[in-house]
Amino acid sequence: MRKFTFQVRFTKEGRARFISHRELMTIIERAIRRAEIPVAISEGFNPRLRISFLTALPIGIASDDEVMMIHLSDWLAPMDVKQRLNQQLSTIFAADLASHNHQPLRVNDVAPIHSPAAPRMFLVEYQITPIRHNAGNLPTPEQIKELLARPEIIITRQHPDGAKVINIRPYIQDIRMQDNQILLIVKITNEGTVRAE
Repeated sequence: MRKFTFQVRFTKEGRARFISHRELMTIIERAIRRAEIPVAISEGFNPRLRISFLTALPIGIASDDEVMMIHLSDWLAPMDVKQRLNQQLSTIFAADLASHNHQPLRVNDVAPIHSPAAPRMFLVEYQITPIRHNAGNLPTPEQIKELLARPEIIITRQHPDGAKVINIRPYIQDIRMQDNQILLIVKITNEGTVRAE
């Protein structure tokens, strides 16, 4: 069966920031089914819609450019996919639209792609606004330069099966200050990544 792969870029902000990744997947699947978008189904004993997300955004963090891939079993124009998804998402978030005239989870762009495989490495930019009472403790350019000059930055990450020691330096692409915000650019790879927090 021929499959058509689409890259869907979407915004997650407002109340949608507090939706977990698992809940987000459920909402997207529900919107796709209601919109009657012909998404391909996986094979095996537990068939699922062929949808994949490049990253799992932590709860409470807003994003204006999240990415997911959907695989269609029949061709549908990208604009139709976008309109159908936004129509269903506006129904799910009707209360937000009524009170704020704002849709916290919305599709911004849908484009067909030629390779269905996810990239082996991509960059994510976090814009971190310090809490007001900590604004005076922002890092200096010298501190940032010293941090980026280190060959290793070792942290201990807690897992259900125990603590794990990780060198996060290979995943930090850049750190810089801009308008009292910290811009953190990190690599996400098949081998791992660094969390913004």
